[in-house]
Amino acid sequence: MSPSYSGYKFINYRTVVKSQDLTSSCTTAYSNDHLCDLSSIGNVNTARPGIRGQIVNLKTLLLAVLLLSSCQTTQSDDPTSLSFKIPKGSTVSLNKDLDIPDSKTHATLQNGNITTDREKDDYRLNCRFDVKKFGPHTVKPEIFKIRRSESGQDWISQAAGLLRNYTDVFLDSDKGTDVIKLSCQEQGYKMDRTFTISEMETALGEYFTFTFPQSKPAK
Repeated sequence: MSPSYSGYKFINYRTVVKSQDLTSSCTTAYSNDHLCDLSSIGNVNTARPGIRGQIVNLKTLLLAVLLLSSCQTTQSDDPTSLSFKIPKGSTVSLNKDLDIPDSKTHATLQNGNITTDREKDDYRLNCRFDVKKFGPHTVKPEIFKIRRSESGQDWISQAAGLLRNYTDVFLDSDKGTDVIKLSCQEQGYKMDRTFTISEMETALGEYFTFTFPQSKPAK
C-alpha cells in the first residue's frame, strides 16, 4: 500500500496525487517512464523528474552546442581572410638589410618603406621589427621561425571609442640574431574592421615575406 502524507498519496516516486482524487483507473504503480492514465483525475499534481530531467538535460545540451557553435569562427587558409590564423611551422623572411636606428631597438615600416615613429600615420597600418640591442646596427637577411602569434585590441581612449588593433608575431633565429618580434598595428574605432596577414605584408613591402606550410608565400 502506498504511503499517504498530509492528504497526498505517492503512487510512486514520480507521481503525487491528492488522496481524494484517486480513482480505480490509477491505482497501480508504474515503472520506468510508463505513466498510468491520470486524464480522468481532477486537480492532480503530477511530477515526473525522470522524464522531465531527461528533457531538461537534452535542452541544456542543445543550448550548449548552439552557444559553442556561435562562438566559433570558421578558420580560413587564405591570408587575405580575417579568419586566417598563422599555422604552426610558418616563417618570416627578411629579404634585405634592415637598419636599426641610433638609440632605438626597432625599425618602423609603413606602405612598404622604412619610416620613423614620428612620421608614421597611426591611423594606417604600420609595423615594427623589434630586437634586443640598441642601434645603430644592421640586421642581415634571414629566415625567422614563427614561435607564436597573437592578435587583439588595446584601448587608447574609451571615452572617444578609440583603440589599437594589433598582431604580434614572435620570432626565433637559428643564427643567433637578437630578434624579438614583428608587430603590426593600426588605430581605429570599435566598429572598424581589423587587418589581415596579407595587408601586413603590403605594409612591410619587399622587406618581409611570410611563408606558410604547404603553401607559397602570401605575395
